[in-house]
Amino acid sequence: MISLRPAQKSDLDALERLENLVFDGDRLSRKSLAYYISNPRSTMLVATLHNRLAAYALLACRKGSKIARLYSIATDPDFYGQGIGNRLMHAIEDAARARGAATLELEV
Repeated sequence: MISLRPAQKSDLDALERLENLVFDGDRLSRKSLAYYISNPRSTMLVATLHNRLAAYALLACRKGSKIARLYSIATDPDFYGQGIGNRLMHAIEDAARARGAATLELEV
C-alpha cells in the first residue's frame, strides 16, 4: 500500500539516490534536498511502498505570494504505473491550498 508522508532528514540517502536515478542533469544536490526538507516555506512529500522510498514531490512557496511552485517531482522507475505520481500531485495540490496559494505552477 502506498503511504505518503513529509520527507525527513533520514530520507536524504534515498532522495539523493532517486535524484541520480531519474534525472540526467539539473539535479537537486544533497544540500538542496536537506534545505527543502527543513525550510518552512516548502513541503516535500515522499511516497513509500514496500518500505522503500518510491517517489517524492517538492512544493516551494514564497512569503506573501499566492503562487505555489511544483519545484520537483520524481518516481523511481521500479514503481511506474502504480498511481504514485497521481497521489503525490493531489497531495501537493492540497498542500498548496493549505498554504493559501491560489495558483500552482510547474517550475521548469
